[in-house]
Amino acid sequence: MIVSPGASLTELERTASISCVKFTEAKAHFENAFRRNPKTPAPKVRMATVADFHDWKAEMRAYDAAKMDLNLATPQQIQAQNAAIHVRKGGARIVRHAEYV
Repeated sequence: MIVSPGASLTELERTASISCVKFTEAKAHFENAFRRNPKTPAPKVRMATVADFHDWKAEMRAYDAAKMDLNLATPQQIQAQNAAIHVRKGGARIVRHAEYV
């Protein structure tokens, strides 16, 4: 399927006549967007339904993959950005619980 570079993901969904965006289509969309503007924002969070959430997650994976493919971010930067828990620069340290009980 050919999609114009300026098409939004909702237009992409309408063009495809499906309820979810395929990863490869979303990745191509974001690669084109990043070529036009390297500061393209991430997709907005959508959690109205489970399907919306799955679509958003697929878009985010495509967004991150496009950034790495175009060398706009390293895998380590993506991982740090997406991490639920951020580790200090000094690194994590393992604490033996038995020593502190």
